[in-house]
Amino acid sequence: MSDRPSATPFDIDQWLSMLDVEFVRLTECRIGQGWALAFEGFDEPGLHYVLSGHGQLRVGGAAPIELAPHRAIIVPPSRSYHFESVRGNEAPLSFRTISSPTCSTEAGPTYQQCRAGEDAPELALICGHFRLRDEAAESVFAGMEKALVVSLSAADAIGDQLAATLAELHGGQPGASAMATALMEQILIKLFRKMLGTSDEWLMRLGLIRDPRIARAFAWLMTHPELSHRVASLAEIAAMSRSAFAAGFHADFGDGPMTVLRNVRLARAAAMLASRDVSVEQVGRSVGYASRSSFTRAFRAAYGPDPTTFALARKRR
Repeated sequence: MSDRPSATPFDIDQWLSMLDVEFVRLTECRIGQGWALAFEGFDEPGLHYVLSGHGQLRVGGAAPIELAPHRAIIVPPSRSYHFESVRGNEAPLSFRTISSPTCSTEAGPTYQQCRAGEDAPELALICGHFRLRDEAAESVFAGMEKALVVSLSAADAIGDQLAATLAELHGGQPGASAMATALMEQILIKLFRKMLGTSDEWLMRLGLIRDPRIARAFAWLMTHPELSHRVASLAEIAAMSRSAFAAGFHADFGDGPMTVLRNVRLARAAAMLASRDVSVEQVGRSVGYASRSSFTRAFRAAYGPDPTTFALARKRR
């Protein structure tokens, strides 16, 4: 039995080949121990890749995200956030706040350096705020409600390549900025590929959406699977008639909104059962099922085993 519900066939390579990214500006962030580097909310989503060191990322009032080498994070647009280089729960000693995508022009028109603290940095990242030249994709990112985190493999060697490119940027080598931008695009593609191959991320369907109105409703459905969605309520979010929305959604996905919602809920539940010590009732409620029995029936129909058996089998791996 497959580990995830069946879904409309999706050619990941075809979508990735159409990925058209524009990085507004690349930023090398270096943060000393006891410092925090804060960014005010920008219009574009941000991609951040940890080159070295450990620390935390805080986005708005959400729980902190642990930072470690080779970890990549997409921060939603219009969200304030800050990086901390601290040990344990100690508070940062000092903040440096960046109020626009530009904090220094010394490194050139498309690349900048931001430093917090004068000592040797204990946390180093390469960051870039980006635009996707696709209105539907932009609409999905606009609907993000939390940061997306993916740990890439050291075997990808992206970090080593970025470090070498940064050395060229520091030396003013011709073409170094273009090389750094290309590497950031590689990170973004690897991040998307990993998301598209998992059961937990709403980006698994991103490439199928061509209408930004449907993308807006889809982003709401994916970030709030626990709500009592109806075709009519989703059509209202899309600012479309019920019939036009249902037809457009089916044309993009090959399934109706409620079928996609069921698959999303169960995929999210499977990921939770495999990685967290929470009860079946809690998992079911968190993805929109009012009772354990209704959740168990739906889960068994999609995956075969009941939720408890599924969770035990995954945690033994």
